[in-house]
Amino acid sequence: MDRCAALDLFAGEPQRPSLVRRLMVGAVADLCLLHVPLKEALDLMSADVVRATFVGGRRITPPE
Repeated sequence: MDRCAALDLFAGEPQRPSLVRRLMVGAVADLCLLHVPLKEALDLMSADVVRATFVGGRRITPPE
């Protein structure tokens, strides 16, 4: 399995990982913001490229 396919499984519905969820206004989200484009982040595979992480709409990484 390639990195993009593996990443897509994390974007899926909890009971159906192959069904990718859509981010919509007002929805509670799990989100990872990056300092670099996704392709570069997947090539580097380093936590250093993560700007912020949110779970259930709440930030779980300390502010920069």
